[in-house]
Amino acid sequence: MITFEEVLIEDAQMEGYLKGEKEAKENVVRRLIIKHGFSNEQIADYADVSLSFVKKVRMSIKYGKAIN
Repeated sequence: MITFEEVLIEDAQMEGYLKGEKEAKENVVRRLIIKHGFSNEQIADYADVSLSFVKKVRMSIKYGKAIN
């Protein structure tokens, strides 16, 4: 039987994994924008992210703010 504490630990680990995955995708998108100048659609397709995510990253670069 799994304890409540084990559930909380597993949940925290999953949250950390997902946050790391998002940060990795953001870094890929940033590099594609800055180094290669690809269009939003090209980046979304290549990085397997949504078009809105690419737009958020592009805006964060433009205004120097972190995305949520």
